[in-house]
Amino acid sequence: MPTPARQRSPDSRARGSAQHPRQLSLFDHEIVVTARAPALNTRWIQLADLTLDYVLKRGKRRTIGFAIDDSGLTVTAPRWVTLSQIEEAIREKSRWIMAKLAEWRERRSRVPALVWADGAMIPMLGGHVRITLEPSARVASLDQDRLLLPLAHDASADQIRDRVQGFLQARAKTLFAERLAVYCERAALPVGRWRLSSARTRWGSCTSDGTIRLNWRLMHFPMSVIDYVVAHEVAHRRELNHGPRFWQAVESIFPEFRAAEDLLKFHAPSMMEQT
Repeated sequence: MPTPARQRSPDSRARGSAQHPRQLSLFDHEIVVTARAPALNTRWIQLADLTLDYVLKRGKRRTIGFAIDDSGLTVTAPRWVTLSQIEEAIREKSRWIMAKLAEWRERRSRVPALVWADGAMIPMLGGHVRITLEPSARVASLDQDRLLLPLAHDASADQIRDRVQGFLQARAKTLFAERLAVYCERAALPVGRWRLSSARTRWGSCTSDGTIRLNWRLMHFPMSVIDYVVAHEVAHRRELNHGPRFWQAVESIFPEFRAAEDLLKFHAPSMMEQT
């Protein structure tokens, strides 16, 4: 989860409308769809004929929040909210929760697993490249739709994965710098400091001092998705929140952000976990 100095990334945000986070009635809940690592503080609640497991986290936040991914439901609540109030909130939104859990499982079932082997295909910038082991090569390089890796034909899956990651990270440094320059210019802002990220729970972030981090795994996505995440974090340098003015700032520099955001949400768990 973000620290107070950092804002939620595009992979961890679900909105009730195109311009602001969805706000619900009871305790002013904030509904969030995100990718997360499994936690140990698991509880359960009986919903009609179904027993639902969930992870409960306590924090300084003012509202009850729900986070859903393929590993289940996480509920984040203020320390002063009672367990009965939390369970009341879960029951009130049980239909939404169950629908989102089913949707997430369906998404995962339709995303093919990555294979780290000679001849396997991996997604890159909206297309696919074929992993090709080339012992005589000096460095990893692209040859049309082939990614040539300087590895022996008996290289292990871990060796292949590491080489692919190194190649994508090097490409990401150049490409992301170019896209940051474009969107900072549109926002009338200097490029400022930025870094590559290897985070497992967010595609990008912006700290309170304006430092932007962009996940190298975005290289698996089309340029529209990369541009959305870049524009999202650049907009945070104007508005360090996810209120209406923030989404207006995103739209002002990247009007097509909604379609790119939907694509990112669809593939987020797979790309985070497999690379």
